[in-house]
Amino acid sequence: MEPKASNTQNTYRILVEETNDQQIIEWFGNLTLSPQENGETFVDISFNNEPVSRGFQDKLWNCSIPGLSIECIENENLTKTNA
Repeated sequence: MEPKASNTQNTYRILVEETNDQQIIEWFGNLTLSPQENGETFVDISFNNEPVSRGFQDKLWNCSIPGLSIECIENENLTKTNA
C-alpha cells in the first residue's frame, strides 16, 4: 500500500545531536540548519506525509546522527513528540 500524497506540507523541526559533518545533513536537500551553542543542531524541513518524515529520520539515524526531538509546526502551532 502506497502512502497517500498530500497537497499540505508540514514543516518539522528536528533537534539532532552534535555532528562534525554538516555536509551530511545538507546532502538531504531542502532544509534549514540552525546550529546551537551546545553543539546540537535544529534541522527544519518540510514533508507532505508522515512516511516521508519517518524515512528522513531513518536516514539521519543511518548516518549516525540521532534525533533528540521533533516538532511539527503547523499554522504556528507546535506539536512536540520525542524522536
